[in-house]
Amino acid sequence: MVALAAVIGCIEADMGKDSWRNRPSGAGEHLTALIGWGYTPADVERLLTDDGK
Repeated sequence: MVALAAVIGCIEADMGKDSWRNRPSGAGEHLTALIGWGYTPADVERLLTDDGK
């Protein structure tokens, strides 16, 4: 779990606050995985997923 938290932290550190506009590679998959694990995204975060297009 600690390793997973470190990896997730690194991924999110590379995403800027305007990621919802630019959709960086892998951001949608990352957020979709978090949602699958029980995370409730904000409306603007949902824009990164395929469902939010």
